[in-house]
Amino acid sequence: MTFQFLSRLPGGQSVYHAAQHFVTGSSRQTDGRLMGKIQQTIKYWEWLAASTPVEWLRAASHLDLGTGWLPSVPMTFHALGISRQYLVDISPHLSPEAVVDTAEMFRSIAPQVGIKFPRLPVVPRRGLSLAATLEPFGMTYAAPYDDMVGQIAGSVDFATATHMMLHLNRATMLAFCRSVHKLLKPGGYFLAQHHLRQLFDGLLSKTSPFFALRYSDWFWENSVNSPMMSYNRLRAPDYREILEESGFELAHLEVEPGRPEDFALLERAKIHPKFMRYTEDELAARAVFFVARKAC
Repeated sequence: MTFQFLSRLPGGQSVYHAAQHFVTGSSRQTDGRLMGKIQQTIKYWEWLAASTPVEWLRAASHLDLGTGWLPSVPMTFHALGISRQYLVDISPHLSPEAVVDTAEMFRSIAPQVGIKFPRLPVVPRRGLSLAATLEPFGMTYAAPYDDMVGQIAGSVDFATATHMMLHLNRATMLAFCRSVHKLLKPGGYFLAQHHLRQLFDGLLSKTSPFFALRYSDWFWENSVNSPMMSYNRLRAPDYREILEESGFELAHLEVEPGRPEDFALLERAKIHPKFMRYTEDELAARAVFFVARKAC
């Protein structure tokens, strides 16, 4: 509801961005935030290392979809040895300062990760442009990214999307996945990790995390979602369907199951009839990790 109000308010987008930086701090790097993204990136890396030739991975190019305010995933791939990366957003969020902060923080917490990185990022000096700050890491940033899409179509070895597809409705996600498919080389991989729950659940309902499942599509789109912030209510089977409709072969699908307390809450929750086609396991699931492959 808050995002609905802000999206209609003159200057609401600026208010939202200011709140992210000064109130919630979600646009600022922290040790905990970076460590979480490092661990998620290592999950991608471990799957690729176990499933692709060493020579392929060493020479691979990476596309990070929805980099956002903080280049945590690309910085981790840089430390793991990836030398060419494309970072994209629909709207520009990334700043030179965030890149420098991430490099500094990465060096300080890397010893706690539990693996030996082939290299640690060299911290750029402050005051450079974003392009100059990213250049030593082999990174290029585009937001919006229409021009870049034409330049890199069919040339990317693997792409990642971390906790951003939750914000796409089914139609948009299908178009998005088809675009990713076009950007990949034949045999390329699309890897993603996503929550299966809205991130503000606990604020809105005693039956959290299932409050979102009580509403019709009309109410959800018109009273909760907004141009500024939206969430889908898709479950793991929907991701499988969308990927296959996009032309991908599903190489791996891993679903984090619900816990006993989730099933207890689900039993008491009010569920809209549109969700009755899912099993209780599918409704209670917490997150999904998938790897999709573009056929050769």
